[in-house]
Amino acid sequence: MLALGAAGLTAVAGWTLATAAVVLGWLAGPTEDFADAIGYGTTVWLLAHGVSEPGWTIIPLTFTAAIIALLGWLSSIAVRGRREEHPPTPHPQAEGPLRSALVVTATITGTYVVVITGIAALVGRPLGAALIGAAVVALIGSGLGAVRALPAAPALLPAPVAALPLATATAVVIPGIVGAALFSWSLFTHREQVAALVTGLQVGGLASAGLAVAQLAYLVNAVIWATSYALGAGFGLGDASVVAPGGVELGLLPGIPLFGALPTEGMPPIAAAAWFVVAALAGLGAAVMVTGRRPQASLTEAIAVAGTAGLLAGACWVLLGWSAGGDLGTERLVDLGPRLPQLLAYVPGAMALTAAFFAMMIVGLRARREQQATG
Repeated sequence: MLALGAAGLTAVAGWTLATAAVVLGWLAGPTEDFADAIGYGTTVWLLAHGVSEPGWTIIPLTFTAAIIALLGWLSSIAVRGRREEHPPTPHPQAEGPLRSALVVTATITGTYVVVITGIAALVGRPLGAALIGAAVVALIGSGLGAVRALPAAPALLPAPVAALPLATATAVVIPGIVGAALFSWSLFTHREQVAALVTGLQVGGLASAGLAVAQLAYLVNAVIWATSYALGAGFGLGDASVVAPGGVELGLLPGIPLFGALPTEGMPPIAAAAWFVVAALAGLGAAVMVTGRRPQASLTEAIAVAGTAGLLAGACWVLLGWSAGGDLGTERLVDLGPRLPQLLAYVPGAMALTAAFFAMMIVGLRARREQQATG
């Protein structure tokens, strides 16, 4: 019952949040029926699960992340409740902690998929996209929350590759931190342009609040775009507009305040090859995690696991780049977001190579110190 309630409560909370944000703008100066505002809110809610409509395919990833976080929190509560109902006993048929997590995850995911696909069917949206999007969102959120609620994470991987998940996560997080810092710095240095765009929109208090919520919904997208820039691939803004370390070309863009943080045209102050530093930092993080968690690892093992972690982290950033892009209209703002061919060409290979190199260096230096210590 807790798992069923978790799925239902998350669906209701997500729809309410999306609809409230749209209604804020509607209250500022209703030019359409209230039913239309509710319909737009439902569209945003479904869009957070990847259910798009023609001309509007960019997923508001901040909203998606909030849904995943809520699912994770409620999933943890459900797992703890199930563990209390089925306490561990020496009986061979007793339910283990991993089984509790799997049961809760499956129940939440199945229920959430039914709810989202049901709403999508009612409003005439593609059922395939709703099924896949809801399953991915629910599986990530409920799965992470269920595992976190266990008394100890089960050892599912053999010892030689046990550090792979943490090393991969580290190599994913490091570029994200750089991207967030880069976006924050660009927003700060271009604050006057951003303020001018806000003023130029000439919106009232409620409409300003609605505009702020709308931009917050795409804050994670903006950070991923900035990370793609830091990793050397850059991002496109449609209509021949490109923002990359090698140069910036801007066409005609709408007066969206966040666009005021874009760098000026021409060669930016960052060197064209500086992107490699970010990939190298990610590779170093993966290598440190692998060699730190398993000091006795051989040279071959450390290189293989660290290189695999770097490759997986690079693949994650390609996937994140793909999820952060899309269309905002049908004319100029088409194919927005990270440039996927460049991201795929640069990032996975660079992270894998640097991770393997640093793992080799760490293991080699460690062996040299041990050899010197033993005489």
